[in-house]
This record gives sequence, C-alpha cells and structure tokens, in this order.
Amino acid sequence: MKLPTVVGRSREADLTVAHPMISRRHAELFEAAGLLMIRDLGSLNGTVIEGRRIKEAPLPPDTEFTIGPLTFQAKYEYQGDLSKLPAPVLAEEPHGDVTATEPWAESPDFEALDEPPAKEAPTAKKPGQESTGDPFEDLLNDLG
Repeated sequence: MKLPTVVGRSREADLTVAHPMISRRHAELFEAAGLLMIRDLGSLNGTVIEGRRIKEAPLPPDTEFTIGPLTFQAKYEYQGDLSKLPAPVLAEEPHGDVTATEPWAESPDFEALDEPPAKEAPTAKKPGQESTGDPFEDLLNDLG
C-alpha cells in the first residue's frame, strides 16, 4: 500500500470500501518515522482501536483497527522502540454517550437522558393578553 492512503466510500479514496457505515473520506493511513499512523477524517461512525474511538493514533505492527463494520490488521515491520510510541489522541464520544467506565454513571442517583428536554414553543402575546397554556390555541388567538 502506498502512503498516505485515504480509506473511504468515495471513488476518489485511495482504498475504496463500499459500505454505508463508512464515510466518503473516513480515515487516513500515513507514515511517521517508520511508524504507521491513522487519523480519522471526521467520520460519522469513527475509527476505533482497542475499543476506543480515536482522532489520531499510532498503529504498531499487528494492531487491529476498525472502520465502520470492518476490522483491519496492520502488518509491517517497525525498527523503532515500541515502548516509546506516541499516545493516541482520543475522540470525544458522539452525542455525549455515557460509558460504564465513568463511576458517576453507575450511581443510582444518575439518570442518563437519551435526548435533551423539550423546549416550549415561544408564543407572541399582545400586551395585556393572557396565555391559555396551549401554544397552538395562543397562536390562533394571536392570528384572530
């Protein structure tokens, strides 16, 4: 494989993978001082190494990484010191997902929200006009 290589669903990607869970330009593989590296290119479903979603990370020999539903393994020889690899740059969890590794998430007092609380629709009131409590009825009164 020639580096750098963009992996994605697009025909313009260097390595095209036609799957709906893979972004058009999902991730980039590149070399830094003889070490294979991977960088997520802002994909929707992320790039994962060892169960962690990353922005950028080293790929030591034989490391597995996941793009969409596919898992790849980096097969190459590296002459450097594996104990001195750069740390991966982790991505933030999408949509503020809560994981069980966060101790406060397991508290009986903690209640995760699947979506933010609904906001009441604003209504335009004429000076001195009282609200009926029903936004639709208030709107009809405003129009009438």
